[in-house]
Amino acid sequence: MVSKVLFVIPLIVVVVSAVFYHVFYGCDLEKEHSEITCPIVFYLAVWPLISVTQINFIALLASWRIIDFKSSIRYSLDILTQNTSLYFTSPNMTQIPITTQEWEINGLQVYSYTPNDILYISNQPLLIYFHGGGGIRLTPKDYDASMRYLSNKMKLKIISPHYPRSPEFIFPTAHEECLKIVTHIFENSDTFGVDKTRISLGGDSFGGHVSLYVAFKWKELGYNDKYAPILTLSLIYPWVQFVNPNLESFQRKENSPRLISKYSLVTCTSLLFSGSLELYNLLIDLRLPLLSRKYTERQSAYPHLLPKVDWEPTDSMIEKYSVYADNLLDPYATLLFQPDYTNLPPTLIVSAEYDILLTEGQLLRERLEDGGVGVEYFLSEKMFHGFLTLIPPIIKFNSTLEAYLKINDFLHKYNYAEN
Repeated sequence: MVSKVLFVIPLIVVVVSAVFYHVFYGCDLEKEHSEITCPIVFYLAVWPLISVTQINFIALLASWRIIDFKSSIRYSLDILTQNTSLYFTSPNMTQIPITTQEWEINGLQVYSYTPNDILYISNQPLLIYFHGGGGIRLTPKDYDASMRYLSNKMKLKIISPHYPRSPEFIFPTAHEECLKIVTHIFENSDTFGVDKTRISLGGDSFGGHVSLYVAFKWKELGYNDKYAPILTLSLIYPWVQFVNPNLESFQRKENSPRLISKYSLVTCTSLLFSGSLELYNLLIDLRLPLLSRKYTERQSAYPHLLPKVDWEPTDSMIEKYSVYADNLLDPYATLLFQPDYTNLPPTLIVSAEYDILLTEGQLLRERLEDGGVGVEYFLSEKMFHGFLTLIPPIIKFNSTLEAYLKINDFLHKYNYAEN
């Protein structure tokens, strides 16, 4: 009887997990140009529990010498035995001693998080954090738990803007609005109770792109002298190029989590630059850049990002799509095309081993180091895109806590550096 129960329960859960796998892992945006609507945090929280049962079931079948799935569960074993602790209680995150506020800057909602024990202390350091979501979804409210946790652990005031998203607003609307918000905060630092010489920017994925965009604009516009330099950048698995969905890390491993794929990123890119999916096929085949007047120059300078493509565009194609292609190859869009990486703030890059954005994070590190920028690089092994949102009490990834500690140490080093 016991053996039957041990068999049936894992079997049921494996079937359920197979459905989750098909829905969440296997959503193919190349075939279905749907918006990315997977409940990522829920899926990630469920993944280790499902994996435990899968491994038990696989071990049972293996003991009967029916199958041998050792290679297919290696990744799951690594995650479960080295990286994960589960919490089965879920206290309300609002019980964290954080004071939150919501207001508008230039017509956009802005959320702030301040630990209660520093609430009435002026001249504080500040982190302005731009959330991820591919530029098409998610809001600061989706990051509420993460921001509360981060603010409380670091004893740091955080402001998170709700920037406009595609497809209603195309590039660079979100970036320019975020630049205005950052400028407003610098201009009114006393009102916000922060020290304008200790204002840092940070963000994950698309939010990392926004942060770096603002830093480049800040330098170009002379705001370092007009206001104060941005103190630091914390870029979490940043998305910094839109031209090549075939970089090394885009070639996903079969047995690793695939929260985002090249197809989802190309979908986001098309929406970001056109507000529709009409650029999708040109982007997925690397043809859109060829329609730009800047292509030859960019391809010669950055062949690793713009491989040669055997395709001759027609005049009508160039006329119709050249404006999109020009925008795509603009150095403020594909930030790896920026010619001058000097005089940027000290930067922390957090990457994940199984993230498809891993390669461009590494390329960004090289560009920053070549520009003489102080760079700290942290690679979270066996982790994947979005892992930084996995926080206690529901689930605790040791790698997530380690990454938070790295961010904390990085910010603390510059926020409280001796003059």
